Amino acid sequence: GGYDPGAIGYNKSGEAVAYESIINLAIAKKVGEKLTARGIGVIYTRDTDNFISLSGRADIENSSNCDLFVSIHCNSIDNAQISGTQVYYHPESATGTLLAKNIYNNMLKETPLVPKNIQNGANLYVIRTTKSPAVLVETAFISNESDRSYLLSTSGQNSIAEAIVKGIEETLAKMN
Repeated sequence: GGYDPGAIGYNKSGEAVAYESIINLAIAKKVGEKLTARGIGVIYTRDTDNFISLSGRADIENSSNCDLFVSIHCNSIDNAQISGTQVYYHPESATGTLLAKNIYNNMLKETPLVPKNIQNGANLYVIRTTKSPAVLVETAFISNESDRSYLLSTSGQNSIAEAIVKGIEETLAKMN
């Protein structure tokens, strides 16, 4: 967010048409609204288009006594043909692994996105430095035209948010 737009999606003419930071924020707010409506508390690492460092994100989580940490992202790669959804987790966290599986499985049920599976994310800063079970959701590839259109659509954002919420709910139910 802020001065760092994250991954950028370009059209065939090379114009920037999508910014990860804006898409992530829109999806995160939808997730937060859905969770709050279901009686689940939410703490955002950001709720406006501002930059929060990786350590700042971990600090927010580590000082909040959260049950789970979900980091929402858009993937990007030079090969615009690559598409799909994936979720990263820490393999030493049973609950984090369960959360990743639950979100991923719901992404496959709720969205038309290509499956890319769950991945070991032990090397990712927010997964390895947060106290609570953590996942990083790569919703779709902003570099792929079809995925990007889905990410920019209200219906796509709503479906992604619903999948994340269902994955969180299923995980919390197993924790309690």
